[in-house]
Amino acid sequence: MDYILSTIRDILSTSGNLSTGVEEIGMGDDLFALGLSSFQSVQLMMAIEERFDLQFPDAMIRKETFQSIGAMVRAVDFILGEASAGERAVG
Repeated sequence: MDYILSTIRDILSTSGNLSTGVEEIGMGDDLFALGLSSFQSVQLMMAIEERFDLQFPDAMIRKETFQSIGAMVRAVDFILGEASAGERAVG
């Protein structure tokens, strides 16, 4: 999960345009309160999808998923875990 966290922090540092430096943001801090716009959250989602080679399911495309670093880490970890479980079931 450390890789997911560091990757999300890296993506945020280049595309988040937040009022606080990414290194100062806690896992539960509200990114929207720190200046993340809804448009930027869509860009963030697309960057995460590209970097991790995944797709957010429709049910996860909501403000809460991108509201904090911790929420994004949990979402990516869940999606990657689901993909691994699917591969194990097929193979």
